[in-house]
Amino acid sequence: MIDARHELPSSTVARSSRRADSKSSRRTVPTASEHALKIERVFSTASIHPFDQIEWEKRTAEIADDGGKVIFKQENVEVPKSWSVLATKVVV
Repeated sequence: MIDARHELPSSTVARSSRRADSKSSRRTVPTASEHALKIERVFSTASIHPFDQIEWEKRTAEIADDGGKVIFKQENVEVPKSWSVLATKVVV
């Protein structure tokens, strides 16, 4: 078995051991509150659930083949009113 430590130049080993012994290179680990990611609310209101801020409507989603034969149909699907017919088909 080959030990890789024997192949390193002696200066590399000496530098790495000095670095480990040095107290000046030690860093304290910051607490979670010091580096917490703060995200501001932009698209919703804190007092209202986000789903309640969207206008919904019920639709029927149909996917047909090239001949017009319906190969998938789901009725009474509730989707955001602003979605296109294609978006409804893709999600459903």
